[in-house]
Amino acid sequence: MTPFATPTGDRGSTIPLMLGFFMVAGLLLTGGITASAAFLAQRDLQSACDGAAIAGASGFVRTTGESTADIAFDETLAGNAIAQYAVDAWGTDAVDIQVDVDGTRVIVTCARVVHVPFEALFAPGGINRTATSSADAPIIG
Repeated sequence: MTPFATPTGDRGSTIPLMLGFFMVAGLLLTGGITASAAFLAQRDLQSACDGAAIAGASGFVRTTGESTADIAFDETLAGNAIAQYAVDAWGTDAVDIQVDVDGTRVIVTCARVVHVPFEALFAPGGINRTATSSADAPIIG
């Protein structure tokens, strides 16, 4: 028997092992692609929500005088600015936007369902993403 001879009972046993490795590698690859797509969607949502908060802060108007007590929030003006920004940022995609006002600060919460590659395998129905942003009134001072 030579030192490199293989016993006859071990023939072909590497094929299932190689198939298993390729399956695990494929699963890791698809998982990485899905996770990176979800991360990028979260980043885009956060960026657009930041812009919507800044647009909403334009709803603050100075009524009289120079103090912060003389600043009022016009919901219609802010709502129109946020709605226009949402259309520009997301188009017709469904985004739930909630606007709160705390003194001279606008707080905007944006939520949407993100569809990612290999969704059927990892996240059937999509992934729920939420972002919160705030902006101060630009006319304080």
